[in-house]
Amino acid sequence: MSIKTSALRLEPRWHSPCMAKLERLDWIDAFAVVGYGVRIGVRVSDAALIPALVKRLPPGAQLSMGGRVNRMISVVAGASERRGSYKYHMAYADHIVVGRSRDAEHVFEAYDSHLRMALAQFSRKKLFIHAGVVSWNGRAIIFPGNSLFGKTHLAAALIAAGAEYLSDEYAVIDEELRVHPFAKPLSIRAMPTARQRETPAESLGARIGKTALPIGLIVMTRYRAGARWTPRQLSPAVGALQLMKHTIAARMDPARTVDMLSRIAASAPILRSNRPDAELVRQDIFRRASAPSGIAQVG
Repeated sequence: MSIKTSALRLEPRWHSPCMAKLERLDWIDAFAVVGYGVRIGVRVSDAALIPALVKRLPPGAQLSMGGRVNRMISVVAGASERRGSYKYHMAYADHIVVGRSRDAEHVFEAYDSHLRMALAQFSRKKLFIHAGVVSWNGRAIIFPGNSLFGKTHLAAALIAAGAEYLSDEYAVIDEELRVHPFAKPLSIRAMPTARQRETPAESLGARIGKTALPIGLIVMTRYRAGARWTPRQLSPAVGALQLMKHTIAARMDPARTVDMLSRIAASAPILRSNRPDAELVRQDIFRRASAPSGIAQVG
């Protein structure tokens, strides 16, 4: 569903002099993405880019008509020049360069990531926590963490043992504290410095969760070689503060974020511990998630 580039208008509060300079480039085609109450404009310098970008729509998002958007993502196609030099492929989130490479796939990945991040930043219908999520016995297990914390490998280990896959990037939580599927392909690295490889969960034998679920357990954990698995339960106050570190909208909407995180932390046990290999802790995580509501069987 491509539209005229003039049909997209960035919200005035996000406009800047740098953005005005970007407007002067030749934008050939565009489309809008809507999801979770957020509208994102996407425009390109070459219409041939459209199919690859549309193919990467995030879970829960769809194409829409133009209008005012919360974020403008602009993608410029590189091309050979007469002197033999090469223009880089570029991606911008508003006026900020978020992708620059001679490999178009690298720029597509940056576009993909910032499209999802915009949903997480601007949504007022859902709260997005940077986390892996699986379901077990009808309840969600959330393990928040930054990149390289081992969220994806833990998710893969849990789904290999029978859990349903919900996400390896965001826990998407509504006002009733239900966790919604955000089942993008898992971003697997062969090693910490390796490039991510998008792997469909189905190829790992996973069942994909389809419905929103209550929270059963939150595990604040990070992989450390040789670590001991000694989880202890955090108080709701400390747990909410720990979750704040991984909540995308915390700076943009602090009052709502604090309110929701306080309710989340009071609704389910929050454990914290470094961990060894995911396969060594998955059964214990399942055991704790299966405990009566509010009891995580610590120790």
